[in-house]
Amino acid sequence: MTSMVFILVPLWIVLCVIVGIAARGRGQGAFGWFFLSLFISPLIAAIFLLLFQRDTSGVDDREIRRAIKAGRRR
Repeated sequence: MTSMVFILVPLWIVLCVIVGIAARGRGQGAFGWFFLSLFISPLIAAIFLLLFQRDTSGVDDREIRRAIKAGRRR
């Protein structure tokens, strides 16, 4: 029983981290999705994450880099 806990708890946490990383890649908050998956389930949180559309309202990192480089050239 205790050996099973030593396997399942780290596995649960690793899956929650994966959900957080996936959320970050989709433009969502990684910490929020990590904690959500920690409390409900990594599988259910991943399904919810896939149901949400990507957040494209923010500025892309490449655009910021281009703006910085353009400012240096002047």
